[in-house]
Amino acid sequence: MYLIIGGDSIIGSALSAFWEEKKISYCASTRRSEQVNQKRPYIDLASLIWPQLETGQYDAVVFCAAATKLADCEEYPETTRAINVEATVALARFMALRGSYLLFLSTNQVFDGTKPHRKVSDKICPINEYGRQKADAERLFRQESRSAVLRLSKVIYPDLPLLRHWESRLQKGQSIEAYTDMYLAPISLEKVVKRIDQLLQNKEPGIFHISGEEDVSYYSFAKSYFSDIPNADKLIQKSTFSKTALLSMKFPRYTSLQ
Repeated sequence: MYLIIGGDSIIGSALSAFWEEKKISYCASTRRSEQVNQKRPYIDLASLIWPQLETGQYDAVVFCAAATKLADCEEYPETTRAINVEATVALARFMALRGSYLLFLSTNQVFDGTKPHRKVSDKICPINEYGRQKADAERLFRQESRSAVLRLSKVIYPDLPLLRHWESRLQKGQSIEAYTDMYLAPISLEKVVKRIDQLLQNKEPGIFHISGEEDVSYYSFAKSYFSDIPNADKLIQKSTFSKTALLSMKFPRYTSLQ
């Protein structure tokens, strides 16, 4: 049986649906008390609360839960580090002692973004707090022999709030603005789910990457993604991140992984 830490997350929810369809036995944790049942154990990383899991109950565990907002990590580094590093690693060690294979979901943010197509063998060099927290968690995870790290570039899915907002405006004939100087290497949620499933099936140790092939600006991405909406080409306006109030935050120029 598999265990998803963060069953309410986007990736956790998609993975649950995938395993349901494949009739694969799993449990997916939740922090919502009204949803707790035999398949939805209560696990709250923020308060170090998780069920007393039986030895050998879970063959493999995938860690999807995290504080992922870059702004929150910058503003509240101690609070987010408690979740992203301390509690996550504590639970990982708890599960490792019970024989579980561990898969930690990480990010391209562990690199500084000075060049594209970062390799697994490249030295990590984060430039923001979120990246530093993920890098520290990676290092501690890898101390467990039956563990793996899967680094992701930007995961794209139809219900992504930014895409929903953009699509809603474009469908109404309203303009949107997209950055020409902020980049992503988009990877579909479906591909991420299938890669996670593959790693858990094979219980492969090591560090792995999954990423879109190339870095594109948010402006170019929006033009391509919404190309089937009438007049979208004219409604999508150029904007620059360098002129926003978030300029103090550090984002990698290149986000693609190899």
